[in-house]
Amino acid sequence: SGTGIQELPESVGLLTKLLCLRANEGTRVLAGLIVKLTSLQEMWICRADISQFVKVLGKLRELRVLRTSLFTHGQDERTDRDLLESLQNLHKIHTIDIGGSSRMKSVMWEAGFTSPRHLRHLRLRSLVFYRMPVGINPLLLPNLCYLDLQVQIVKEQDMETLGRLPELRHLKLCSCKTHVVSLEKAAGDGYFRKLRYFSTPCSFLRFDLHGVICSTKTIMPRLESLEFFVRVLFLRDANLLGFDKLLGFGNHGRTSLRRVEATMACSGARATEVEEAEAALA
Repeated sequence: SGTGIQELPESVGLLTKLLCLRANEGTRVLAGLIVKLTSLQEMWICRADISQFVKVLGKLRELRVLRTSLFTHGQDERTDRDLLESLQNLHKIHTIDIGGSSRMKSVMWEAGFTSPRHLRHLRLRSLVFYRMPVGINPLLLPNLCYLDLQVQIVKEQDMETLGRLPELRHLKLCSCKTHVVSLEKAAGDGYFRKLRYFSTPCSFLRFDLHGVICSTKTIMPRLESLEFFVRVLFLRDANLLGFDKLLGFGNHGRTSLRRVEATMACSGARATEVEEAEAALA
């Protein structure tokens, strides 16, 4: 870092046995150079020609770690699909961390797109999925421990599936919708058994355990940090009083929880309702 190099020279493409490439934020990396580095196992870059980069990325079959930023506003849907197609060709990848910003238009992760089985860390901030990708499930991703996605619609079945990921420790879901999640059947070993961090910064996900025999180990028994967004009018209309009812279960990380951050939207609510909501979160 701090080299002052604005663009990697083409001669770097001659390093065909190079295993690790890290370029700082100010250094541009050409896609034509990247495609020559077929031995790469680790790549950290911030500036690239997006439309070409997402096409050649899938040729780096030895890649284990990918960290980059993609700003896809101004791009078309083809760019999103090229990125997904490239990612599914990285069969040895275990860390995908893509920051940046999205087109704000949703994309589908179709059934034909498979997830790399060795994946442990998945962060995709440059894509907005219309619904939960079908490849995110315990059978395909038994080692996934970190997940950060933008999903427009999160359904009950999605949360049940995520709750069964055996190694999941960090979960962040950004959704433009407000959801009440109802878990109608209990998993054998409970849900989110190893989860430490849970964040829904743009939405409210409430677990309604209607008809479920709940024990102290049913959901998120090891949770340490919780972040969520809630509208005061939603709390009023749902008639939720107190922290236990707000979350939907009374033993939600009670012995392990160290930090709770709640963002409240007070628009349309009376002052007394805001005070009641604050009291419920206290």
